[in-house]
Amino acid sequence: MLKVRKGAHAPFVQENDMKHIFIVNPTSGVGNYKDVTAWIEANMLGLDYKIHITQYEGHATEIAKSYDKGVILYSIGGDGTAYEIINGMSFENEFCVIPVGTGNDFYKMINTKKEIFELLHDTVHGGHVSPVDVGQVNDRYFLNCANIGVDADVNARANGLKGTIVPRLLIYLVSTLREIMTMKPVRLHIFNNEFSYDKDITLLSVMNGKYYGSGFKSAPNAKINDGLFDLVIVDAVSRTRVINLLPKYMKGTHLDLDVVEVKEVDHVEVKSQVPLTIGCDGEIFKSDHLVFKMHKGILKYRLPKGIEL
Repeated sequence: MLKVRKGAHAPFVQENDMKHIFIVNPTSGVGNYKDVTAWIEANMLGLDYKIHITQYEGHATEIAKSYDKGVILYSIGGDGTAYEIINGMSFENEFCVIPVGTGNDFYKMINTKKEIFELLHDTVHGGHVSPVDVGQVNDRYFLNCANIGVDADVNARANGLKGTIVPRLLIYLVSTLREIMTMKPVRLHIFNNEFSYDKDITLLSVMNGKYYGSGFKSAPNAKINDGLFDLVIVDAVSRTRVINLLPKYMKGTHLDLDVVEVKEVDHVEVKSQVPLTIGCDGEIFKSDHLVFKMHKGILKYRLPKGIEL
């Protein structure tokens, strides 16, 4: 049985009583984190704050886990940094993303185009809390998405291209094109108390947000505060059909295709006869049995002044 950590619905703490914890991933994006840390050091006078620079994979999880309550956790990085923090933090604390990653797919759900220093100022000073949903698959929490099939294989390939000569903004697209050439359908049992499918799929995405892979619009109708996943299933199709489908999938105009089905669910299970590769907010793991559950409004997301979801 899936459990939510204690404190998910604790009362909010006044801003002046809270400590600002900045968790910074120095390998995320193209070096913008240095500008952010410089701003923090110059503009947090009189406020209780601390900057942590992550040193290795999983470090952000350890840092977040060390704070019990009464803090605001700022994720200075991309989707992977946010994922690590979510999987270590107490949900008694507030959380927000300051996007300095490459894709920043979850952050696309925040309705603001504030430049980075205005965003920092308006989040630290006068920011306010809005409840945001968090997904869970087995023992992992995720903010944005979990993928199976060609998506997850692309994700794994993309992770392997980081730090190579491929430009960061093109990594996901290059990985997609390469993976299509070797893709194979995946046989899944997909079910909950309302439906049951046994089918071969090209991909399955369990979406909280709309986007992944640096802007692929998998679930154009998704919301991060409605208590529901958008379950996007693409049936097994030929390589030629995938290539034709890809532009629509990028733009979010694929929902009316005969090989695409979307369901809104708050829970779903997926089983396979073989271990599956799963991409979870960009992080990869394997399992043959996945249990997805939505935790509605569990996250106290700190929005910048003047912004609403």
